[in-house]
Amino acid sequence: MKAGEGDTRGNPAGVRDRFMIDGHQTGDRFALVQHLFAPRALAAPMHRHHLEDEYTFVMSGRIGAVLGDEEVFGEPGDLFFNLAVSGTPSGTLATNPLLCSSSFRPPAWNSSFVPSGQ
Repeated sequence: MKAGEGDTRGNPAGVRDRFMIDGHQTGDRFALVQHLFAPRALAAPMHRHHLEDEYTFVMSGRIGAVLGDEEVFGEPGDLFFNLAVSGTPSGTLATNPLLCSSSFRPPAWNSSFVPSGQ
């Protein structure tokens, strides 16, 4: 896949998602989504992962997240992960323009299921 390819959805003033590897392509074993955040965009309200593990790699910008009771920040090169078995609540906010990629195993969602409003 080349830069700019892939199904990109969302609001440029908030969060856009670029579906790079769709769960349908991997037999619902894995998905890779690139998130493009506007400054101060709320990426995800507090939620729990019950079925899928999520790994997020920060490519540019700065991200703030709440993992359980801990507030954490990430910069380029940092990796966050939230395992389904932990049941840890999490939420994410971009503090400036942010580019990160998240992988989900098994896929939490794919290009045929996009949260409402996108």
